[in-house]
Amino acid sequence: MPTSVTKQIGKQPSSGPSKDPFPLLSTLPAEPPKQLDGHVMLFKGVARPRLDNLFLPEGNLNLAAIGSTPPPGDFSKSFKGLYFTKDCAVAHEYALWVHFIHDGNVFPVEILHVAVPQSLTASIKQLYGDEWKKWVWACRRDDQLIPDDLVYIEEFQWLVGGICHSSNEQISRMSSLENLSEWKLAHNETTSQFYASNTAIIRLLNQHYIEKIWRTTVRVD
Repeated sequence: MPTSVTKQIGKQPSSGPSKDPFPLLSTLPAEPPKQLDGHVMLFKGVARPRLDNLFLPEGNLNLAAIGSTPPPGDFSKSFKGLYFTKDCAVAHEYALWVHFIHDGNVFPVEILHVAVPQSLTASIKQLYGDEWKKWVWACRRDDQLIPDDLVYIEEFQWLVGGICHSSNEQISRMSSLENLSEWKLAHNETTSQFYASNTAIIRLLNQHYIEKIWRTTVRVD
């Protein structure tokens, strides 16, 4: 993976006793780990300017700064949630794409590595096959509502499934959800995304992510 310049970020621990059940910043590896006990590793390719407001002036994490562009998105019809992936290669490819299109300008891009406590990923729904197509179709088209038989999906804090290959404009011209397809990498590898779907889970993530984030700069040749 052509990346470099790793930064470990987060609020520095205080000198007093801590009741935080998660490891202090000083106990974490300087390089982003492939795995961390008790956590799920997630990744996000992002343009560097969007990271400027990742922390608020008082030091609190502000994940809204890297929230999705205004909806609709694959899994978000009206809520500006958070999209990640479990595959660093997917985050890398997305970062390269963002490098060329962010606000019509070219910016440095990074991969955000985040260790999410497993306890925060208990409420999860996997979307695939026809169910994935129906959900993406309903979310990405203004003329569609969430089908009654899929409303229950809104109860989950995390949605996981493939990344749609088409833009909103392309989907708006489609005649059927059967035309939807998943984006794949160069060697036909499938892709997937983790979507944090409501304010409750994002608030919890802001509280527990803070000492378990790494930023890796992506080389763009």
